[in-house]
Amino acid sequence: IQDYLDLIEFANGDPESSSWAAVRRDMGHPEPFGLDMIGVGNENFGADYVAKFDMISEAIHERYPDMLCVMSAGLFPFQPAMKRSWDHARALAATDSGAHDSATGDAIIVDEHSYHSPEWFASQASRFDAYPRCGAGVYFGEYSANGYFAGQPQTEQGANTWKSALGEAAFLTGCERNSDVVRMTSYAPLLAHIPAKGWAQNLIEFNPAHVNPTVNYEVERLFSTHLGDTTYAVSIEQTASRPAKHLYVSATGHDGDDACRYIKIVNISDSPVDVTLEIARGLAGLGASPSRPVRLEVTTLSANPTAKTTIGYRGEASGAIVPERRAYTLPSPSSLLAMKIKPYSVTLVVSR
Repeated sequence: IQDYLDLIEFANGDPESSSWAAVRRDMGHPEPFGLDMIGVGNENFGADYVAKFDMISEAIHERYPDMLCVMSAGLFPFQPAMKRSWDHARALAATDSGAHDSATGDAIIVDEHSYHSPEWFASQASRFDAYPRCGAGVYFGEYSANGYFAGQPQTEQGANTWKSALGEAAFLTGCERNSDVVRMTSYAPLLAHIPAKGWAQNLIEFNPAHVNPTVNYEVERLFSTHLGDTTYAVSIEQTASRPAKHLYVSATGHDGDDACRYIKIVNISDSPVDVTLEIARGLAGLGASPSRPVRLEVTTLSANPTAKTTIGYRGEASGAIVPERRAYTLPSPSSLLAMKIKPYSVTLVVSR
């Protein structure tokens, strides 16, 4: 417990009155870091962990009442394995909701992890649809579609392929659609030095002179840099002759002077899909009118499922996916936009 309190004091304390904050100052960072949440353990689970979480979090809140404590759901991303942690977190949220204000506004956040197959991640796009909205939020704190839990071999050839990035993209549409409960996500592992890689699959690889942003990174960047503060309802109309079961969609945006909408469409199948976007209500929110047409910017990432970027100990990375970009102007706010979504693709539509 004292280690937690010392860590928070190191991050946020006043160097004039705190010995640990003085250490931070002497290391070259006199300003506080503004730490507002802290993880209690990593991949811990079970009755022993729950008891220790309560002891640690109660001591933290006694001294720092606004600090948000992040609870571990364990190593395995399956409901039975996570049940004890989630039951406890939701019980705490029912009694303490709003008691500990934070950047997220949650009473407590639970950290889930998964290293499964691309197919599993796509199947989990609806994972959070039925999660209770009770003040207990989700931090999906470690994930990558490396196939580890599916028993797939961990090889350099099979790591960081476009197929894995597509599975993660499909999953992220579900996180966005449920962003009232999914507060944060983070890929793992994040960085890897080429001669010293602990895992085959990593988000960013580098050698002494150059950096390799993987295809998985390109998906992460597209999602994270095009995210509004509001999530909008999305529905996919399909028929027996025009199925869309391999299509995953999310929409976010914000209003105001720089109002915009971000629509992400992921096609994990080997066939193109004809789509007509019906976004009249969304365009109306942008203030669209016959005298003020709306501009749409479309970015598409697509490749063969086995495509990947590579980097050796020397030289630059090779094999990068080049985004395709197009722009359209809709003549009226009630216009429909017909698009052909390429196979094995992630498409971003930005309307302003």
